Amino acid sequence: MSEGRRRALSSRAAATIAAALVVGAGASAPVHAVGLPDVNAHGAVVLNGGTLTLASTLEGGHLSTRVETTDARHWAPENVIVHAPPSTATTVGAEQPHLGDPGTPIWTLPSEPTVDAPTLGWSIAGATAHEDVLWTLEAAEGAGDVVLTAQPASTEPLFSTRDGVDDTDAFPIPAGTTAAGPWAFTAEGVYCLSFTRSVTPTGGTTTTDAFPLTIAVGDVDVDGIDPADCTAEEPPVEEPTDPVWDVPNGAVNAAGATVLNDGHVDVAALVDGGALVTRVKDTTESSTPTWRDPDATVLQLLPGSRTTVPDLPAFSFLGVPGADLWQLSHIQQPGLLWPGWSTEAIPAGSLAGGVSWALTGADGPGDFLLYQPSAQLGAVDVLFSTRDGITAADGFAIPQATHAHGAWSFTAEGDYCLAFQRAATLPSGAVVRDDFTLAVAVGTADVMGLDPADCADRVGGDPGSTPPPPAPGPAPQTPDATAPVREVPAAQCTASATILSAGHIDYASRIVDGGLRSLIGDDTSGTKVYRDPEGVILWLKPDARLTLPGGYGAVGPAGSTVWQVPQSQNPALIWLGWNTESLNSGNARGTVSWSLDRVQGPGSVKVYLTGAFGGVQTMVFDGGGRYEIPLGVHAHANWAFSTEGVYRLTMTQAVTLSDGRRTSDTSTVTVAVGAVDPASAAAGTACGAVSRPLSLPHEKAGTLRSASQVSADAASADARPVRIEREGDDPVAAPFAALTSGAPVPLLLSVLGALLLAGAVFTGALWWTRSSATRSGVSRRAAR
Repeated sequence: MSEGRRRALSSRAAATIAAALVVGAGASAPVHAVGLPDVNAHGAVVLNGGTLTLASTLEGGHLSTRVETTDARHWAPENVIVHAPPSTATTVGAEQPHLGDPGTPIWTLPSEPTVDAPTLGWSIAGATAHEDVLWTLEAAEGAGDVVLTAQPASTEPLFSTRDGVDDTDAFPIPAGTTAAGPWAFTAEGVYCLSFTRSVTPTGGTTTTDAFPLTIAVGDVDVDGIDPADCTAEEPPVEEPTDPVWDVPNGAVNAAGATVLNDGHVDVAALVDGGALVTRVKDTTESSTPTWRDPDATVLQLLPGSRTTVPDLPAFSFLGVPGADLWQLSHIQQPGLLWPGWSTEAIPAGSLAGGVSWALTGADGPGDFLLYQPSAQLGAVDVLFSTRDGITAADGFAIPQATHAHGAWSFTAEGDYCLAFQRAATLPSGAVVRDDFTLAVAVGTADVMGLDPADCADRVGGDPGSTPPPPAPGPAPQTPDATAPVREVPAAQCTASATILSAGHIDYASRIVDGGLRSLIGDDTSGTKVYRDPEGVILWLKPDARLTLPGGYGAVGPAGSTVWQVPQSQNPALIWLGWNTESLNSGNARGTVSWSLDRVQGPGSVKVYLTGAFGGVQTMVFDGGGRYEIPLGVHAHANWAFSTEGVYRLTMTQAVTLSDGRRTSDTSTVTVAVGAVDPASAAAGTACGAVSRPLSLPHEKAGTLRSASQVSADAASADARPVRIEREGDDPVAAPFAALTSGAPVPLLLSVLGALLLAGAVFTGALWWTRSSATRSGVSRRAAR
């Protein structure tokens, strides 16, 4: 029997013994001579004479035990009190060392019936030959010890509590056996005994019968004994259980919360009806987001996130080198969660600036830290840290139309509750705030029992009483910069172009008219615009110059100079990443294969990812090469140029559509690096022909439509063809606007498209239409 069960039985027996013992003067005379059988005040059958047998029967594969008398009457053990009257008192003989010291009093149930006391034997019936039944004393509680031997002369007990109850308190009963032996009790009172009997029938399965027995010894009030006190079920004792952490992404736990542990999520800020709202933007299963309430979401760092603090000065803020650390990096790690933050879903004009984010409370077994590699190589920007308490330093500003990632770090396994406040300024000047908590399970913590709705109580305090950092204003500009977006007008033999000099930019992969298009996703003005790369100049200003520290030998020798687009945003510079968020299993499959085919420029180009602890973790392109981008990904890297000047990067992206067709797109991105006039990089085509940029307003929620789907007059929206092929077929080039949902292009339109490509100037636009349901923003109800 388990220790918990024994403790519970002990508690119940104590109550029974206290009620039954005669204590002190004035107690009523005990009832110790009830007729055979009789029923006491609690409805229990009291047996105090004759031959009694604990008889077990095996029938139908099940073992059951009853208390029987010689006249074939029987009762369930839990309804019986076996009484050893005061006349059973005697003393321990010199030949009975197993019962105690010679001369000490004992009370016995004899092995043969007498006129003063019953016998208590045992029997087995219904079992076939060679099948022994194992009888085990599981627990015993009472006024003294109990000892059972096979016969009066035996000194080898079958059961004995004098040395506790253990595995030796068990013996086999052969099939067909009926026997009895003397029971000895070392004190008057009530004894609660718990037994099991088990047998494995030939060719069958083991069956076990558990039963109790109440024995009253000496001068006790048997009329006041309730056997239920020995057998009543106590409230279950909660035994420690192993934590449940190994659950699939998206599992729903006992509190109804969704567990997210693999894939991309953002702690996203939204504006709903003039209120600032925070939701967990879940794209772990699809690029179409599910907006989850933080109060019903658990973020999980699986055990695979475990690492150690590096022995590097820049990372001393994490703790002692070599100490355990559970961390989700700013770079996506297969099989782990990749949490970031975002203001991308806030419509332009909804706020006067960005969103401030402050840590206001934390509860957990260790410390929490969030940091990013700095735009300056070798340095780190610590955004939140509880190692020195929570102060005004635990806050930062998220610019408008921004999506970013950092390293989420925890110093111990367990459950954490993190409290935050976000704030922003409306165009009216009113400040809006949102207080929220995040529940985080780290390592082997029990995610199935964690209720994120309890986090507000666990963290304590009033997050709203802590003023957040000021809401950020427009992105700062360096003295040499004009507006981050400006136009270069078209001139004879020179194309018009858009110069982007600061802010968030993505090389975005999109499906347009049934084919892949690589477009420049431009957030630099605060409103997302998709542009044709051929009409864009990216200006990496002189401030991008830096000296390489040690540990970046794959980029260049320590001390050498590069001009670099940083992996972490510097608002004064362009921040160039890549984006496949619009691709999912509904329109594509596999990965987007991205290659750098050709570099024209005065120096080398290297694109690489900095690791969570610095250095070069992944070389994306080294003057060329190929890189696979998963669907539904938005990421940033360092783009290092070795020399000032104008670079033209010819790149190809290809993907397999959901219907099996392969589609690709090749374009050239122009980057003006350093102290050069970016307008001088505008390229001309044939003299007199101007290639106009393709501008696409950003969809917050809506359907991308091409000009060819709206007006036949704009059937050719772009001069650059889209390449589409079926698996195993030769590539087929088709005019961009003529490819609608992959349908075959009629010969006449193909010829017409070819003529137009050869001799006409193509214009067009793609724009987004919004449904009336989404114009009102993301509602709280939908977000949940």
